[in-house]
Amino acid sequence: MFATCGCAYVIRADIFLQVGGFDTEFFLYSDETDLSWRVWAAGYRVVGIPAARVHHRGAVAVNPQGGTRVVEARTSPDKRYFANRTGCYSS
Repeated sequence: MFATCGCAYVIRADIFLQVGGFDTEFFLYSDETDLSWRVWAAGYRVVGIPAARVHHRGAVAVNPQGGTRVVEARTSPDKRYFANRTGCYSS
């Protein structure tokens, strides 16, 4: 696979440091795509593990009122801003 979802991204620390980690220009949305691109460019692979399961709960960066409660809003001004800024139109 080319890239994986950021909330479930697991990467070796040495590779993460070698490729420069997350680019702060991509704060929130598309940062994992950029990281994956640099992982591939460095000669490594990004692989999926179909049996793995992750429950991503809260989304505090775009839904801070949620806290430990699940307050699922499909969108918010912050989410729309960051999604549009980085071209992540599926959010």
